[in-house]
Amino acid sequence: MSTSPALWLIHADPSVAPSSLDAAELHRAHTLAGTGRTEIHDRYVAAHTGLRRLLAARLGVPPRQVALTREPCPVCGGPHGRPAVAGGTPHFSLAYSGSLCLVALADTPVGVDMERIPPSELVNLHPREQDELMAMPEDKRPLAFP
Repeated sequence: MSTSPALWLIHADPSVAPSSLDAAELHRAHTLAGTGRTEIHDRYVAAHTGLRRLLAARLGVPPRQVALTREPCPVCGGPHGRPAVAGGTPHFSLAYSGSLCLVALADTPVGVDMERIPPSELVNLHPREQDELMAMPEDKRPLAFP
């Protein structure tokens, strides 16, 4: 694998079966299903299934055999740090927004984040900035935020 992170975007497909998830992931999926927010459950199952498939391809094992662990917390040393592959590599990171999940895999520790761009009417701008934004074509506004 190269030193540059490889990125994948996963859509929360409700038809994804959680068959490759481990016991802890299945418990979390079940807990999320009980909240009544199916979009969060679907996103979690799709993201973790996709992550396991990507890691499995790199490791040469079936997705269910990918052993995941938690690194020690950098503050207290407890077992609740960032998730990791048992054995250390590849490193990965997950980010969620809406119905999407971004996955990064790399040789070294990696982090990704993503945010849905809010509608322009929800952003608190200076009146001059607001005037400039509203003068733009509507389809160009989301990318115009500072």
